[in-house]
Formats: sequence, structure tokens, C-alpha cells
Amino acid sequence: MGVVKMRWMPPAGVLALIFLLQCALLLVVVTPNWDGAFYYAYARSVVFDGDLALANDLQLAYPTAGADFVAKQLDTQRTVTGRVATPFAIGSALLWLPLLAALRLLALAGQALGLGVALDSGYEPFYLAGVNAFSALLGLAAFGLTYRLARAELGRGSALLGVATLMLATPLLYYQFRDPLYSHTASAFVTALVVTVWWRAARGGQALPGTGGALLLGGLIGLASLVRWQHVVYLALPVSSAVGWWWALPAGARRGGWSRPGRYLLLVGGAAFLVLTPQLAFW
Repeated sequence: MGVVKMRWMPPAGVLALIFLLQCALLLVVVTPNWDGAFYYAYARSVVFDGDLALANDLQLAYPTAGADFVAKQLDTQRTVTGRVATPFAIGSALLWLPLLAALRLLALAGQALGLGVALDSGYEPFYLAGVNAFSALLGLAAFGLTYRLARAELGRGSALLGVATLMLATPLLYYQFRDPLYSHTASAFVTALVVTVWWRAARGGQALPGTGGALLLGGLIGLASLVRWQHVVYLALPVSSAVGWWWALPAGARRGGWSRPGRYLLLVGGAAFLVLTPQLAFW
């Protein structure tokens, strides 16, 4: 009698199964409120109004927002330039824009075909459900990147256990499924991208990549800073690479050895600043 061998589910399947169970049990269609109202207003204003005047977008959120948020009447608080005062980063909205635009086109196509469905405000469940689900998927993508990075360093079993624990026992669980219009899942995704790109270059013995690698890393740090401007601190990663590369030089070569790391940091910093300029322009 032959021995029956058990075939375990591959790690990607395990993570996907955890995610699907979480979606089934936890995912809700959240209406914009507080920070999420501003993040969503950016995307909604561009797709539906073709501008970044947020007052009407916030007003449209009031019917379903919390009473404490409505009482603040944040649409009336203006800057010296007359714009709605907002400290929030625009990066999450940039990630949502393609999906929201596609949903808008789909709704318009349905109206053109005479389906008679009114989806004109941008705050209908049709749009909100799509953005909520996409935000949850960004969290899954962040965990996937984290798993790949951990697997390369720790092995498959330890990486799977660690990432499964992250999926089940960190605050991201709440923001992924209960308040996905906040920036947390987008933040997790873009920072996972930054760390993955930086670490792969360092681990491969290319502590200072060429022009393309420097521009890619800088662009990703800029994108991360668009999602949450505090992420500009991730510039510390390429700085550590540059210092490490310089320190590894023979002692006699260090005096004139700043040319290459200096160029690398200029490329990274320049790319990050260029990607960050839309946020600076909006402010």
C-alpha cells in the first residue's frame, strides 16, 4: 500500500485564503469620514469635477458622515488663497484615481445604454465599494511584498508565519477592512515597495545602483511621501547605502571617494523631489 503524501497549500495560497476570509468576515463599505473624507475628496473632485476645489466634495460627504465631523464644517475653513484647509497628502487619491475613473466611465456607459441608474455624486456605494476593496487589496499587496522579502532572508516557513501574524495581529487589519479610506494600506504598500527595491540592490552587492536604480528608488520614495509626507524619512535608506559604500573604501581612497555616492544621492533626492512636487504645488 503506497504512502499518501499531503500537499500543502503554497504560501501565496495561504495568504490569499487568509485575505478572502478576512474580506468575508470584516470588509465593509465605509463612507468617507474625517481623514478619509479628505483623501476621497481629492480623487472624487478630479474625476467628477475636474478640479481640486474640495468644498462641495466635503459637503456631499456630510449626509453619511459622523455628526462630530459634520459639526466641524471643515469645508468653510480656508487658507489665505481661498482653498479648503487640508494637511492631508494626495498620494492615496492618486492610487485610487485610475479605478475611480474606470468606475465613472462604466457608470456613464450604463446611463448611455438606458440602464437608468443614477450614479452622479461619486458617493454612491458603487464607487465607495470599489475604492474600499481596492484599498484592502493594497494591504494584501504590501503583505505579499513583505513575504517575498522575508522569504529571501529567512526561508519560506518563517516568512509565512511572520506575514500571517502581521495580517492577523497588527492595526493594519482595522484600516484594511474597517476604515480603508484612510491612507494606512496605501502607506504600507508604497513603503513595502521602497524597502524591497532598496534591499534587493543592497543584498545583491549593488549598494549603489546605477542611474536607473537611483531614479527608481527616488521616485518610489517620492510616491511614498505623496501618500504620507512623513515617509520622506525613507531617504535615510539611500543615505545609509551611500555612507556604507564610502566607508567600505580603503582608508586612503575615502578622501576623494564621495563622487559616486554624491551623484547617487543627488539622483535619488532629485527623483523624490520631482515626484513630490504635485503635493507641494497643491499646498
